[in-house]
Amino acid sequence: TPEFAARLGCALGAFWGVGSAVYTSRDNDKTSFMVANAVQSGLISMGINLEAMRVTPIPVVRQVLRGSNKKGGLHIRRSPYDEQKIDIIVFDSNGLDLHTNKCKKVERLFFGEDYARVEHSAVGILDYTARPYDIYRENFLEVLDKDIFKQTKMTVVVDFSFGPASTIFPALFSALNLDVVSLNAFLDPAYLTVSKKQRKEQVKRLRTIVKSLDADAGFVIDTTCER
Repeated sequence: TPEFAARLGCALGAFWGVGSAVYTSRDNDKTSFMVANAVQSGLISMGINLEAMRVTPIPVVRQVLRGSNKKGGLHIRRSPYDEQKIDIIVFDSNGLDLHTNKCKKVERLFFGEDYARVEHSAVGILDYTARPYDIYRENFLEVLDKDIFKQTKMTVVVDFSFGPASTIFPALFSALNLDVVSLNAFLDPAYLTVSKKQRKEQVKRLRTIVKSLDADAGFVIDTTCER
């Protein structure tokens, strides 16, 4: 609920401390949008300064956090396994999942509400200037030998699963001189949660397309962009 999310934002704010800077992100589900706004309200009320990435996949958030001065971050998404649940994933300053011991501290703050509220002048700010996709692309291409890709023209088929990977990888593939056939390359929240049966059918369909096009390879990127 929004009330739960706002209280969690307050607990996280107390954990990170007044004046800390944090990234927030979410998927393109409307409930995630609601929960993200509630969490952000709680964080700001505790004096946390936020840079909101809006719709951004988890791997991008992790990568950007590693090279930043932020105390941490969080991502709100509809569960890829249960459409009735919302996941709130908290990261440390290195982009890793927050350690269990630290999660327990946040839990104690949440249930005990043992933290002081900040004064009006200390309330945090919400900023939308973060450019996570640009940073991710730059870091991604830096570690690759682009000349190898330029020497061999490859054809690949990529099923983006209606997820945010479709907003990142086309520019990367272009820089690598790949001939790409894109499938399901637009955002659709109806496909944020899929069953194992649907996933198997998706892979089976991709195999058929790769063979029919005589492509060099085929890939399925799920909606979380982590697999």
